[in-house]
Amino acid sequence: MWSRRIVGYHVHDTLQTRQVSQALKMALKTRQTRQALIHHSDRGIQYCSDEYQHLHSSHDITCSMTDGYDCYQNALAEQVNGILKNEFLLHRPADLEQLDVWLMNQ
Repeated sequence: MWSRRIVGYHVHDTLQTRQVSQALKMALKTRQTRQALIHHSDRGIQYCSDEYQHLHSSHDITCSMTDGYDCYQNALAEQVNGILKNEFLLHRPADLEQLDVWLMNQ
């Protein structure tokens, strides 16, 4: 959120831990600083999983999560998701691969 740039994403049709981890791994690959990093998410089971939390600990990331399930605490992420779903999807991709190609070119 600090830079307001999307630095990691992964397009997939599920929210399984292995899939959402790909976005965090992408962001970490492009990271250009050693400053402290805070990762904020909701309390989805995929973010609470041992696998995902291990990514945090192995990269010295401080985990921050919403209180309960209050989407207003994650307003910027929810806004980006809404833009992608409602504005981009005015042109519907044929499949997830086509969506991924479009996102890489943005």
